[in-house]
Amino acid sequence: SFIRPIQSFIKVGFKTYAVHQSEFNAAMSYTLRNAITGTYPSHSIDYTKAMVSRGSLALPLNIQKLNNDGEIAVSWLDNSGTANALDTDFAMLLAYNANKEEALYDMTKACRGDEGTSITYPSNWVGDTVHIYLAFVSEDGTLVSDSVYVGSETIE
Repeated sequence: SFIRPIQSFIKVGFKTYAVHQSEFNAAMSYTLRNAITGTYPSHSIDYTKAMVSRGSLALPLNIQKLNNDGEIAVSWLDNSGTANALDTDFAMLLAYNANKEEALYDMTKACRGDEGTSITYPSNWVGDTVHIYLAFVSEDGTLVSDSVYVGSETIE
């Protein structure tokens, strides 16, 4: 239920780890090994341990969740020129609604050099808990970063 609504995101985020398997299966395998808690039949996902992207691209510094009305927003400090980070790397922002098992994401709205991005959530998400992840992909799509769990919030 967690990976299914983010399959397009996973195709980018797990492409370097999809060796002899699909990106979906690589993400599922990671989630089962690292983010499932509880015992049968009461399993649940520890969203803080889930990853929606895995790779070697450098992450920016000081990633933070912002409080913006009507939006899920994050900011970071641009670290272009450090390791393999470029200011043209695209930010991949994902918001997963655990209550509705739905997701919103954008993978091309902002670049590392923009130092922030946001997604407008639908009005029917009010009252729901949302888990927020951020990752980066190089402009040519060959490198991706590990994802970072930015936090959760209840939409008001």
